[in-house]
Amino acid sequence: MSEHKIIKNIKILGERNSGTNFLTSLIKKNIKDINIFSFYYKGGTGWKHGFPRIELFNELDSTLFIFIIRDLDNWIKSMYFNPYHYQKPDNIEEFLTEKIKINEKREEHDV
Repeated sequence: MSEHKIIKNIKILGERNSGTNFLTSLIKKNIKDINIFSFYYKGGTGWKHGFPRIELFNELDSTLFIFIIRDLDNWIKSMYFNPYHYQKPDNIEEFLTEKIKINEKREEHDV
């Protein structure tokens, strides 16, 4: 017989413009008594847009990890029109073919 674990925590991870804020607001609105771990890069459980850092979690058995992956075509267009931490290219072709120029250089911020 399998033992059911009770989910007490949720950690949402996904690239910028993938829907992490939208999903967080839906969960907060519709699920009571659940802890959604911080999504800030200094939040203790890692940045929501960064690499997953499982070693930062003490309650693995009671944490649900959600990774959001968005349709590539829509996501690329969204990233082009809503740049985060990088200098917006002049056109979509440059965005797709040239190295992105990062505006932010914080060591603890895995852009």
